[in-house]
Amino acid sequence: MQDRVRYENPGNPFINIIAGIILFLLGVFSLIVCLFGSSPEDYYINTTATVINYVYNDYNLNSEILEYTVDDVTYESYLDNYDDVLLEIGSSVDIMYNPDNPEEIVESDYQSDNTTLLLFAVVFVIMGLLLIIISIRRIKISYKILNDFANNINS
Repeated sequence: MQDRVRYENPGNPFINIIAGIILFLLGVFSLIVCLFGSSPEDYYINTTATVINYVYNDYNLNSEILEYTVDDVTYESYLDNYDDVLLEIGSSVDIMYNPDNPEEIVESDYQSDNTTLLLFAVVFVIMGLLLIIISIRRIKISYKILNDFANNINS
């Protein structure tokens, strides 16, 4: 008696390969953006600002209003880091501003966090590669089963 080979319908493995390639390319693109993309700390310029007031929003969160001078122009802005502890009015804060738009500021110790994007990029690369490899293996197994079946019919 001949051994029976269990055959699973994997769907269309060629579509799975295309999906794997798309996932892989998205992951590679995200990795490139994470590793080589620019972030504010790369091109923002350091300066010192003075706390002149506070701002409160509807959720009772607060932040300091800062005043700073860039090229003899005085700007007022606030950081989007609603702290529980506010600095005293008149105290100095180190900030970085966007040279193209000095009203955009971040804290001087700002570090962009690409951890989540990096994690998704790695997961997409791995999922894409696995999907491609599994689909190719399923195609090979299917062809082997069909070839064995054809050989058994001819024998």
